[in-house]
Amino acid sequence: MIDAFNRGATGNGELAKILAAITDDLWARGYTNEDLAKIYGGNKMRVFAQVWEGKPPEVFLQEYPERLRMRREMEEFFFSR
Repeated sequence: MIDAFNRGATGNGELAKILAAITDDLWARGYTNEDLAKIYGGNKMRVFAQVWEGKPPEVFLQEYPERLRMRREMEEFFFSR
């Protein structure tokens, strides 16, 4: 994605198109929605937990289902407006 800016991208519009294309390609390769959630959000959540919260990977993995549940609740609350 950084390469898009190096080649002259001026905003996030180009990146949004690339992300959609990547998602379609991953689905075509057999990735599930759960896999994509881990790729797009789970890794960020894991790094945040390890770096900011100081949690070891084992603790994060135990808490991950609850974090996803809370995330879904927030999405439903904010996107339903």
